[in-house]
Amino acid sequence: MSLHVDLTFQIRSLAIKDREVLEKGLKAFVSFVRAYKEHQCSYIFSWKGLEIGKLAMGYGILSFPYISEVKQDRIGIVGFTPVQGITFEDIKFKNKSREKQRQQNLLARKDKLQQEKRGKRKKSSKEAVDDSNKASRKRKLTGRQRQTIQTAQDEEEMNLRL
Repeated sequence: MSLHVDLTFQIRSLAIKDREVLEKGLKAFVSFVRAYKEHQCSYIFSWKGLEIGKLAMGYGILSFPYISEVKQDRIGIVGFTPVQGITFEDIKFKNKSREKQRQQNLLARKDKLQQEKRGKRKKSSKEAVDDSNKASRKRKLTGRQRQTIQTAQDEEEMNLRL
C-alpha cells in the first residue's frame, strides 16, 4: 500500500471517529477550492487541470460537498470514492461539550421545523377572501408620488445632518 493511500485511509478513519476532523477537513477543502478558482495566476494553476476528486480524498472528505464552483464549471470528480454505510448525523465530536451543544442545536432545529409545519395549515376560504380584499385595497403609488416622498425624505435627512 502506498503512502498516499495509507494517509488518506487514516485521515478518513479519523474523520469517521471525530466530527471535528470532518468539519475542519471540509472547511479547508472548500476554502482551498474557492481560493484556487479565484487566484490571478491561471496560467500556472489551471482550474481545469485540478484533480478535485483526489484532492477531496486527501482532505478526508467522506461525501463530496456541494460547491458552486465545481457545479458551474462541470468539473468531474474523478478519483473520489464516497464512504458508504455512514450517516453523517451519527458522527460525534470527541469533545463532550461540543457534542452536547451539537445535540441541543439538532433538537432546536427539529422543534423549529415541526412548529413551521404546524403553522403552515391551509387557510379557510373566508381567510383567503379577506387576504385578497386587503391586498386589493392598497393602491400603488405613481412614479411622481414616490419621487415626491423620496425628495421630502432626502431633504429631511439633510436638515438633520446640518
